[in-house]
Amino acid sequence: LRADNARTIYTGSYRLNGDAPAVVLSNRKLIFYSTTTRGSQEGSRPNVSARGFTVTKTSWNEKWCKTYINPLSGDRSFAAPLGLTLEIVPVTNPADITSGRPAVFRVLYRGQPLRNATVNATYQNFNSREQEAYAVTTTSDSGGQVSITPNERGIWMVQVGHTASVSGNPNYDEESLKSIVVFTVK
Repeated sequence: LRADNARTIYTGSYRLNGDAPAVVLSNRKLIFYSTTTRGSQEGSRPNVSARGFTVTKTSWNEKWCKTYINPLSGDRSFAAPLGLTLEIVPVTNPADITSGRPAVFRVLYRGQPLRNATVNATYQNFNSREQEAYAVTTTSDSGGQVSITPNERGIWMVQVGHTASVSGNPNYDEESLKSIVVFTVK
């Protein structure tokens, strides 16, 4: 990967062997943000305190994105969790997701189903200025599952965020996590 500082992104390319299914995993590594009496500062509680700020709360922030490429009907590799702290795992094979038919996903936090999580979905040409913030918003059930019915063809994104308090850690008070799955709807 190469840094493209003008667009604040990394770019690169990779050639897949043939048309086998693949998952691209992106991760925005751990970043600390501290809330202080003088606004938000990047850094852990000890780091920000050492700079003379009074810290009221520190969050550990991390994000993941899984993109499914060349999914194949009959292949089951999509259903295996990758062991991320917060993860969305398709129950419906991404190769079989079509417009107008429900697709099921499972939300996991530390490998366990996450219930009552707000899950949002949107697609490539969705215009949030003219419509709601997301095309679909739903809540996971007791097994961590959600059903989303894509109503448009093209690239879709399903995302979930989760914040949890952490006790006894000297560096931060909570973890703020986000996980995203990207796939193509036929």
